[in-house]
Order: sequence, then structure tokens, then C-alpha cells
Amino acid sequence: MRQGKRARSLILMTAPVRRSRPSDEARSARGAIARLRVMRAGGRTLVLLAVLLAALAGNARAATAPFIPIDLGTLGGSDSAALAVNARGQVVGYSSMTRYGAETHAFFWTQAGGMIDLGTLGGMNSLAEAVNDRGQVVGWSDTPADTGVGVACCSVSRAFSWTQAGGMLDLGTLGGSSSTALAVNASGQVVGYADAVGNAASHAFSWTLTGGMIIASNHIGILDIILVYFAIDRTDLFIPVAEKFEKIGWIRWLGKQLNFLFVDRFNPDLKALRKMMSLMEEGKCLVIAPEGTRSRTGSLNEGKPGVTYLAARSGFPVVPVAITGT
Repeated sequence: MRQGKRARSLILMTAPVRRSRPSDEARSARGAIARLRVMRAGGRTLVLLAVLLAALAGNARAATAPFIPIDLGTLGGSDSAALAVNARGQVVGYSSMTRYGAETHAFFWTQAGGMIDLGTLGGMNSLAEAVNDRGQVVGWSDTPADTGVGVACCSVSRAFSWTQAGGMLDLGTLGGSSSTALAVNASGQVVGYADAVGNAASHAFSWTLTGGMIIASNHIGILDIILVYFAIDRTDLFIPVAEKFEKIGWIRWLGKQLNFLFVDRFNPDLKALRKMMSLMEEGKCLVIAPEGTRSRTGSLNEGKPGVTYLAARSGFPVVPVAITGT
């Protein structure tokens, strides 16, 4: 009998058990438990991420060195200021020369050579505004007291370009007394502002170290272009003149002194155009009247396309100049 009971018990244990379908309440409870487990796992993950980010931020703060300024010194005075730096770490600015004096000079600083005095154009003060990656420095400098204005008490400033090979170069003006260079790009093109003729206004200018510029002037008198030649503080100018004047002896002689280039005004003068391009590429400055002839009324005539063509082909800047009273 015991064996029968044991057999029945074994049969009962091994027989398949029929499971009833879970109720909606049971399924809902199981889902809530599963969601709770996911939330707990997600919470642990978020906590671990927060701890990891905090550790990384701490390492980054520990690895970052504090900002340590470098004293560039002075040129012997009490004060100096750095105004620009290039990609090579070369710094320019200005420094006082004596402890209590008002004289300040432009400087050029390198880590290897320290602070170098760039000097002046003959006056008391100078200041470096910018430097390109080739080490070309631009700014302004005082000139001797009577330069440009004829009054011994009045000094004027001029834009300069400085290189280690060539020193400080006076960039001149647009016919007035003063000029200032503010920036220089990688190709050596300098920009700034300069007084125009009569010092009544200042105009923006662009100057190139290896090229020229086009000075475009109005034309109301026979001597206008000659006046521009003497007003612009440059000696490398050349002037296109109508070919009909080449037949007049004294004008032909004057043309040799002032670099006249006789051109055909009524037909495409390709030879003259090529000559103009060549002279500007040599660094010379073209002075031209876009109107092509004198105005009989004193007002501007319609300009010819030659100046636009030259500017587009050469890429040299065009500087407008106005003449009145002639």
C-alpha cells in the first residue's frame, strides 16, 4: 500500500500541470515590478555616468596650466604696451624711452631677441600697430618738425612699413601732411588712412610693398596731372598723356623728366596698356584721369573704362584724388 501511495505521488509530481491564464491585475503587477527594476538599473547607470564625468572634469582642471603673463619689458622707460602679435609669436607695440620722458618708440619683440627699438622717421615718437607672419611691421612715426607743413613747431606723423632687411620706410600720404598704417596682410599689403590734398579730409589708402597703385584724378585744367605729381609724396609716378602732345618739343622734354607715357586716346592702345601693367608690377604708381580729357564746365565728365580695366587686370588699389581751383 505504501508502494501504491508512493507511485501515485510520483505520478502526481510528474504529470503536466495546467496553468490558468493570468488575470489583468496580475499582469499589471508584474509589469510594474519589471518597470521598477529597469528604473533602478537606469538610475544606477545615470549615477555611474555622473561620477565618471565629474572625474574627467577634475582631471581636465588639474591638467590645465594657469595663465602666466610674460613681462616683455621696456626700451628703458617706465611704460610699454603690446598692440599686436602674429602667428609666430612676434609682438609689436610701443614703449617709453625714459622714465619720465614723453618720447615713445615702436618696438618689435621676439622670444629669442627680446625687444628691439624700431626708431622713427626723424621725429620724437613712433608706434607699431600691426605685424604679419613675415615680420613686416606697420604703424606711424613722427617726422622732422617742418616736414610737410613748413612750420618748425609742428611735427606730422607718417605711415611706415618696417622690415629687418630694409628698416623703416615712409609710405607717404595722399597729398596731405599725415598718414597712419593700421594693418598689413600676409602679402605685404598695407591699409590705413591719410590726409588728402589740402588736409581737409582723410581717406582710406591701400599700399603694396611689391606693387603700385592707381591714382585717379579729375581733370579740369591743363596742369592738373602735373600738380598731382608734385602733391603726391612719391618719386616713382608715371602719367599717361595724349599722343598729340608728343609732337610738342617742350612737352616731350617734360615727359622725359616726369615719366610721361604717350597713348592713343581714340583707339585700343594695347602696347601702352601692357607698358602700364609692367610699370605697376615694378612698384611704380600710375596717375591717370579717368575722364580722358579736360572738363570744359568744371564738373566731372563721364569716365572712360580704361581705369576699371587696369584695376581689374592688375589687382592694384585705386586711390581717388580731387583737384579744385585750377
